[in-house]
Amino acid sequence: MSAIDDYRKETIRYIVGAVAAAVLTYVVYMVAVEQRLEAVWLAVVALGLAMVQLLVQMVSFLHLGNETKPRWKAQSFVFAFLMATVIMVGSIWIMANLDYNMGMSPQQMDEYMIKQNKKGF
Repeated sequence: MSAIDDYRKETIRYIVGAVAAAVLTYVVYMVAVEQRLEAVWLAVVALGLAMVQLLVQMVSFLHLGNETKPRWKAQSFVFAFLMATVIMVGSIWIMANLDYNMGMSPQQMDEYMIKQNKKGF
């Protein structure tokens, strides 16, 4: 194979990866905007498509699967997957905890904030 053929294959790979990532982002955006799913299913769909997008980006841009031993890129994918899972689960946990602890009506929240503001520093 010539260098030009390699360049064309790489360019096609990058374009397909960019288009796939953009389409996945658009799909998640439309699912969230349309609000046809319950909150739990919306989160499941968004997390699932986020993992698919991570896989697309790892294959397209970081060339996962093209390496010889040792499989550093595969290990980086596993690490990225674990870190993304920790960040997403931690964020959901923090938001649920805040929702539970701040379970006030908007009027109660305004009254609380005014009372705290009068205290000063």
